[in-house]
Amino acid sequence: MKIQEESVKVISVIAGFNSYKAVLIEAGIIAPLIRVLESGSYLGKEKAARTLHILTENSNNAWSVSAHGGVTALLKICTNGDDRGELIGPACGVLRNLSGVEEIKRFMVEGGAISAFIKLMKSKDEDSQINSIEFLKIMASGDEAIRHLFIRSGGIHSLIHVLDPNSPFSSKAREIAIQAIESFGFSSTSSLKILLGSGFLELLLFFIRNGEVSIQEVAVKATYHLSGASDELKKAMGDVGFMPELVRLLDAKSFEIREMAAEALSNMVSVQRNKRRFLQEDCNVGHILKLLDPEEGKSVKHHGFLPFHLTSVTGTIKLRRASSVAFLFPDSSVSLSSSFFCDNSEAPWIFALPSHLRYRHYKAPTSFIAAPSSSLPPSPSSSPMPTTPIAAGTLSSVL
Repeated sequence: MKIQEESVKVISVIAGFNSYKAVLIEAGIIAPLIRVLESGSYLGKEKAARTLHILTENSNNAWSVSAHGGVTALLKICTNGDDRGELIGPACGVLRNLSGVEEIKRFMVEGGAISAFIKLMKSKDEDSQINSIEFLKIMASGDEAIRHLFIRSGGIHSLIHVLDPNSPFSSKAREIAIQAIESFGFSSTSSLKILLGSGFLELLLFFIRNGEVSIQEVAVKATYHLSGASDELKKAMGDVGFMPELVRLLDAKSFEIREMAAEALSNMVSVQRNKRRFLQEDCNVGHILKLLDPEEGKSVKHHGFLPFHLTSVTGTIKLRRASSVAFLFPDSSVSLSSSFFCDNSEAPWIFALPSHLRYRHYKAPTSFIAAPSSSLPPSPSSSPMPTTPIAAGTLSSVL
């Protein structure tokens, strides 16, 4: 065994050089490596799997591995509860490389690979958990039949279990689980129902509130994708309490998180129930307007994503997307004054905007009507007010 282990180590080193890969393949190295997988020592199996992982990066060698019984040997390693992540990781890597060949992927599925790897997700070894989830994601990518098989086999429930805050799983495993749930669970109405019934929304919100930065970003991305689904799902997200957290994330340090939070919030308030809930809190609309107000000490450039994305708060304000720097009014003789009302002036909100962002609100079927400057309070400056450009878009209508 010792000689075998040392020999595999040498082969593994040689395989690391691209110029020698073809030489090893032509010398017939695949068959001996698979024999080591089947009957070698643990260390020998690990080195053999790592070597095959390198050699199968080129899918041309996939058939050679399959022809010598490599797929069966690798699946046996991955489904053997006694093996540790040091061996399962490279074995899963080889299978991922082989899954690029459709016929071999079908052979894996027929051999029970999906249910076996769902079981492996529950392993106490973190490497085994992560590798099994990533393998299943790749197997189901673009394959509706495998995705349905995964759901029928209880895969979503297993992924939800990984997210349980009381479980011993690591943050890395939970990040990958959320990403896998996006791949498997967001694809159909039936899978979304399973997620809703499994408490996924509550778990997602928990990690947005309490997770580390890395898992929080993954959770916000999943929230953004969910918010673009059905109106019923948007209502459920509003009921659980996503909107206050999304408003809070508009001040996040990460631009990507701020942008996704704004997009998700925009999607959610397109539903009337969520819109009413959003407007019932004075701080929500006030906070958004504050982000748009440079006189409040916030940089318009820093929060320039808001006019692009927060487009659906109608009844009080409506922020319209713009593809370039927009001007509030082309006619510099127009002075603006504004107050904001909602639901036919019930529960009015009055926001004192800076002088260069004043509106006068009229009830009219059009977006709004600007009053002549002569009918409005005089500007603090004796000179006509210049047209004010607003970076990345404009607050274009008050309904």
